[in-house]
Amino acid sequence: MILLRVCLFAGLAALSSSALACSCTKPAITLEEEIGNAFRSATAVVQVEAVKVKGNGIDAHTGKETPTYFPGHVEHVIWRISRVWKGPYEPSATFETITETQCCTCGRAIKLGEVYLLYLGSRSPPALSFCSSDKRLEDAAPDVAILNEIVRRGGT
Repeated sequence: MILLRVCLFAGLAALSSSALACSCTKPAITLEEEIGNAFRSATAVVQVEAVKVKGNGIDAHTGKETPTYFPGHVEHVIWRISRVWKGPYEPSATFETITETQCCTCGRAIKLGEVYLLYLGSRSPPALSFCSSDKRLEDAAPDVAILNEIVRRGGT
């Protein structure tokens, strides 16, 4: 009987954690296809640096201090653009993203000074997600080469 309870508890715990977990399903395509699709569907594709991170540790609903991945945590990041592949932005312009970074919502927490390659949609203000093609620049060298080629070919 105790073994049955332990198994039942473990099964429910696994089910509840997997139901809450961030799950990103991407099709099995090449990096070139992924970046091409992301480029075409984005309103803007930019290289940016996080120049201000606000709200880190503040619960959006209560205004009280919380750990970064606590439910309701919202992060406001001011970005400075250093390069534009697509979109209405100019280098040195700034914009803000607002992302809910709580556990299991797929939000991406940012550190001051980090440099990213972002694919921005039409949502205003934009939010960041682990499920997007956004990457830290240090991990995006192949993506940058592909973007340069896409722009060289006229955006196709």
